[in-house]
Amino acid sequence: MLDFLYLSAPGLLPKPSMSIIQLFRESIDSVHLKCDTTVRFANISWLQNGKPLNSCRRIQLSNNNQTLTIQPVLRRDTGAYQCHISNPLSTQRSDTTTISVIFFILGSNLLSAQAQATKYNLPVFMNPSNAIEGQGINLTVRSAPAAFFICNWYRGGSDSKRNLIVTLYLPPLSGYDFGPAYTGRETPGPNCSLHIENLSQDDSGTYTVTQDGSSVHGRGDISMEVIDGPDTPVIKMTAMFLTQRSNRRLNCRASSFPEAEYRWFQNGKEFSKNADVLLKNIQSGTYTCQATNPFTQQKENTTLEIE
Repeated sequence: MLDFLYLSAPGLLPKPSMSIIQLFRESIDSVHLKCDTTVRFANISWLQNGKPLNSCRRIQLSNNNQTLTIQPVLRRDTGAYQCHISNPLSTQRSDTTTISVIFFILGSNLLSAQAQATKYNLPVFMNPSNAIEGQGINLTVRSAPAAFFICNWYRGGSDSKRNLIVTLYLPPLSGYDFGPAYTGRETPGPNCSLHIENLSQDDSGTYTVTQDGSSVHGRGDISMEVIDGPDTPVIKMTAMFLTQRSNRRLNCRASSFPEAEYRWFQNGKEFSKNADVLLKNIQSGTYTCQATNPFTQQKENTTLEIE
């Protein structure tokens, strides 16, 4: 709430000193202005850009016109507001309070507005530099020399509405609104940053950030591949009847990113580093396939008993 303060002796009204710029979101925020005076029985009115402001369903006056409420605020409410006070001896106006309203442009109008705006490339960074399954990651944006009001994060490589994760309102605004692509694991942070918790393979892909202000538009992209696995390997055995009935081919596969590295053991002794092995004159024993993620060095084993 903004207060116009009048410190006065009875009768004569000194001019208060106040000039504040406030930024509001169209159709979302409400404006509350209050005109305080110590003079009883004073007449109070309001001015917008020097002209009398009339009340309506959306613009309400209360408390003997001391309080002005605009709910919700629209772009036509932008301007300089003053409180005018009078009594039989004098009149006085407050200094101006400037209200600025930002508004969102949708559909084809958005593309037209962005085409006319000054464009900035927004470098995007990951911290840590590698995204690992089950862990978290921070996406941050390097600031540009422009006054941005709104920041949007998208997943999926495009800035379509269905890919919107979250909209952040930048200072002097505050707050955020989640979009259709929000999973419950994303947390917006300061300076248009985004934290994603408990990463999975489904989080792999391209992330896009956009920032918009008055006649300025910024955009940045970053590709993220979530390192995961390996899962428990699966061994498949096929018979080979080319020469002898005792020949067998063993195939080992495990889901992993990056692709897993494989090692084969017979009765605990390594005999191959390939995913596929051909066993000639196969012998009974314990055959173990070990899959290793080359980045995390996580290992998973599967054992096959041949009698």
